[in-house]
Amino acid sequence: MSVDAAIADFLTGRPHAVVGASRNRNKYGNKVLRCYMQHGRPVYPVNPHATAVEGLTAYPDLSALPAAVHGISIITPPHITAAIGTEMMQRHLLLVGCPDRTGLVHLITGALYQQGLNIVRNGEFVDRDNGMFYMRTEFEGDGDYDRIGTDLAAILGDDKGRSWMRFY
Repeated sequence: MSVDAAIADFLTGRPHAVVGASRNRNKYGNKVLRCYMQHGRPVYPVNPHATAVEGLTAYPDLSALPAAVHGISIITPPHITAAIGTEMMQRHLLLVGCPDRTGLVHLITGALYQQGLNIVRNGEFVDRDNGMFYMRTEFEGDGDYDRIGTDLAAILGDDKGRSWMRFY
């Protein structure tokens, strides 16, 4: 993928967060935030020392955001950027799609619980027209991911190739 294509892909997703969003309009954290806003892109300012930046509610850290974000722009001093990178690397994402049936949320989150993982954010959706269940789970911790994959594969079953899962 070319650099231009990677940038376009990053900017296409929604919403974004700006870590280091400053109330000072001369600082780059504020300029980046305003750029997202000027282009009509949903964005969350992250600043532990502000309640609002440019009229938007500010959040003290990434875990306080009201929704999962597609991308994060980090405009902070190097020592803070390193800490944010460490926090982000400890988070994982599980995406699941399978035919809908009773108990899926319990079974899937239970498999993560059995590995001692902490669920940070979870969302699910049922497409009733097609009888499909979709779930997005953000979690943290170190677990046996081969075991989790095996457990989830057993829970989801094959069902003629309609079931899938992805770890990130």
